[in-house]
Amino acid sequence: MKGPDRIRSKAYLAAVRGRPCLVCGAPGEAHHLQRAQPRAMGRKTGDQYVVPVCHKCHMEIHAFGDETTWWALRGIEPTEYAEDSWKRWREK
Repeated sequence: MKGPDRIRSKAYLAAVRGRPCLVCGAPGEAHHLQRAQPRAMGRKTGDQYVVPVCHKCHMEIHAFGDETTWWALRGIEPTEYAEDSWKRWREK
């Protein structure tokens, strides 16, 4: 059984970097959503599940530990944003 595609795109990651952070609006880094795909030993989710978050928010997500709760506390659904952003970028 083949697992979900974990797409890699340096061009897309570069396009996401610098976009406004989904939380505070500061220039963002590319953050891979941890729960968007099933876990795989030592593998990040695919680049199609990346969202822009500033460095401060990025560090908070990783320090908090439970990414799903971290986003929920802020009232943000990042997976929808990631999927829409990836789709629009691919259509260009």
